[in-house]
Amino acid sequence: MIRVLCTGLHIDLEVDEPISFATGKPTHCISEDDYRNKCFVDANWLVIRFAEEQVSSQPERCARFIAGAIAQLTDNNTYHQKLLHVEKVTPLRQWSARQASKLKKSDYRQGYLSERRN
Repeated sequence: MIRVLCTGLHIDLEVDEPISFATGKPTHCISEDDYRNKCFVDANWLVIRFAEEQVSSQPERCARFIAGAIAQLTDNNTYHQKLLHVEKVTPLRQWSARQASKLKKSDYRQGYLSERRN
């Protein structure tokens, strides 16, 4: 059970995939989401973005990152302390439209999604 404390903290947690499910076209490419991020930040929201691959292969590491961000902004280390034994999330570079198209052609996405199921 997770208990939410009233902190006034608002988080936009995004999980970005390189190819849109709906259209099959590249998405979340470099600078594509800048305006969306700015709108949230301007409204005093924290924006955290992970690649779908990171969430699929490193869920506890992503949780550690989120807990660390919450701790920094609220001075509440409750969850961060519980996840200090978890390694830090491995950074991934954001992809360009060209790179996303290459990933699609190589079925890269299916590779990391099927690894998680095994």
